[in-house]
Amino acid sequence: MKLEKSVDKIDLKSSGIISTETSVLDESFKNEMAYITIGAHDIDEFYNRPFYYLDWNSNEKTKDFNGYRCTYAILRSIQDFIFDLWQIKDNNIYVFSGFLFEYDKVISDGSTFKGTVTATMSKSKLEKSGTLFTEVELKPAIEEMSPIVINELLEQDSDYFTPTSDHFFKSSGIDRIGRASYFVLEARSRHTFPTKIVSYITAIECLFTTSQTELSHRASERVATLKGGTKESKLETYRLLKKAYDVRSKVVHGAILKGQNEELKEISTGLDQLLREFLSEKNEIFTKSNEQIDSYFLNQLF
Repeated sequence: MKLEKSVDKIDLKSSGIISTETSVLDESFKNEMAYITIGAHDIDEFYNRPFYYLDWNSNEKTKDFNGYRCTYAILRSIQDFIFDLWQIKDNNIYVFSGFLFEYDKVISDGSTFKGTVTATMSKSKLEKSGTLFTEVELKPAIEEMSPIVINELLEQDSDYFTPTSDHFFKSSGIDRIGRASYFVLEARSRHTFPTKIVSYITAIECLFTTSQTELSHRASERVATLKGGTKESKLETYRLLKKAYDVRSKVVHGAILKGQNEELKEISTGLDQLLREFLSEKNEIFTKSNEQIDSYFLNQLF
């Protein structure tokens, strides 16, 4: 992530701070306890790039406090915020390691806990360059961010470390947007165009399909319809989806792909942009029943 040169701190209100101020790092890391427990290599990774931190003061120790669980709870909250940044624009921002310092009066007399999440994000074009966010661009994501309240996080059942598979099952109650968001996240964590396209298409199907028949035609037609525009632009969207489905079919069935990466780059970028529009707009059609969705798109065609 890159910040404007004139900006060295972004206040996330009650959810922490994004900063490039080395004085904050020096205060936390330049002591014997930090070097012994964290190590110089991990400490050095925080310098010369934006980092996130949260100060949490408590007058009494949280019941059954678990430092590792707390560390992962905060990391997962920041991952949610980063996903909101994708809804603003394509990026390759991710959170990797986090350290929690627990101490009474002096940092060096306390203890540390570490959490590491492995998902690394990539842009839809697989560009390696960082992503610049201005304060104006960050504002919508900051306003949408829920306050990080440690006690409330620790009261939840999740251990925050083990991935859940609840979203695959009806009993979870997760909606279409929630399922699609999961597969968008999966697509962004892939680092090849074919695997990105596979996950993007699954996200599209989470939003648009109501049955298991005629998937490629039905989904492509509905995406083009909801995207709208001129007849030519609708046809262009339809063709993009059909190309993507052809790639998905070959990849999941182990077939060899024809063509070059450049064509796949266009497909990946197009799908990423479409999904960003649909998920950020939160169209109410995605909250409807299968029958209502079928009726809506049938009425759009005739």
